[in-house]
Amino acid sequence: MDSVPQPLPSLNELLDEVRAPGASRADVDALIAGLSRPLPEGQSPRERADLLLALIEDERLADFTGRDGRTVRGAAVQALLELGYPYALEVPPEALAAKDSVSEEEGQPVVPLLSTSNGKWGFGLLMGLGALMLLPALYMSVQADSIAALLVFLTLVSCLTFLPAGMTLLGHNMGNRVIKGIGSFWLILCSLLWLGPSIAMLGSGSLVGLLPLVTGSVSLIGTWLMNSKS
Repeated sequence: MDSVPQPLPSLNELLDEVRAPGASRADVDALIAGLSRPLPEGQSPRERADLLLALIEDERLADFTGRDGRTVRGAAVQALLELGYPYALEVPPEALAAKDSVSEEEGQPVVPLLSTSNGKWGFGLLMGLGALMLLPALYMSVQADSIAALLVFLTLVSCLTFLPAGMTLLGHNMGNRVIKGIGSFWLILCSLLWLGPSIAMLGSGSLVGLLPLVTGSVSLIGTWLMNSKS
């Protein structure tokens, strides 16, 4: 005899499980999955919206995180947005701003780049490289007593390090591969601009080529770390 399918637990039942002492990560996963289910028969959109708003504002439960990195608040915000007008307009601005970033291509939560060790090291290397490049630029600008020269050097260094690194970071955290790809390609191109002359100078026996060689290598390493998965 075929077994009768058991009805899925309601959101209230899932909430009770998460609120219970000793709740596990599996209970949080079940609640997040329940929040993405369509509106059940017999429940009005208004009732569901009120439940979601209460959950978003619940300081204890809202930050609970599932195995895939999604938070209860992020899932509740997404569910409220999917209810459409006028309920989507009720999402608190601060909750909308803090909503989990999700990759447009993969539909998976994005881990913030600076929360990974490789991301921190890569971004730190590029920022440090930019800062070191600014030191001689500042010195020469002071010696020349020229604000114009300072602005030119600042723009040049920003274009070589700060701007593309910032674009790579922003694109990653937004889950936007296009922006991240442009930033990473920009960094690689700048690295090659350093490495090309260094190889030519070292080939001619000039040790001066060591400086652009190190600069280009550090830039490449930082770019690789920012694009690695760990």
